Amino acid sequence: MSPIHPDSRKSYDEEKAKGNPKTYRAKIIALLERENRPMTDRQIMMSLGVQEKSNILPEITRLVYGEVLYEYDRVKCEFTGKTVRRTKLIRGKVKVF
Repeated sequence: MSPIHPDSRKSYDEEKAKGNPKTYRAKIIALLERENRPMTDRQIMMSLGVQEKSNILPEITRLVYGEVLYEYDRVKCEFTGKTVRRTKLIRGKVKVF
C-alpha cells in the first residue's frame, strides 16, 4: 500500500469536518450502482458535479485496478470526439456506502 500524502489526508479531514465524509471513490461507486449503466469518465465527473479531472480520474483507475469496476467498452466522447473508456461496476463486488 502506498503512503497517503499529508496534503491528501488534510484535504480528506477538511471534507469530513464539513460533513462530506464520502470519498470520491465512494461517490463513484454509488453513482454507478444507481445508474446501472456504463459511463465515461467525463459523464461520471459531470454527474458528480466535479470540475477537476484530477479529482476523479485516478479514483476511477484505482477502482478498475482494484477490480471494483471494469472497462466495459470504448466510445467516441460526445464533447471531445476522442475515443474514451466507459466503465461499469462489477456486480456483487462491493457494498455501496
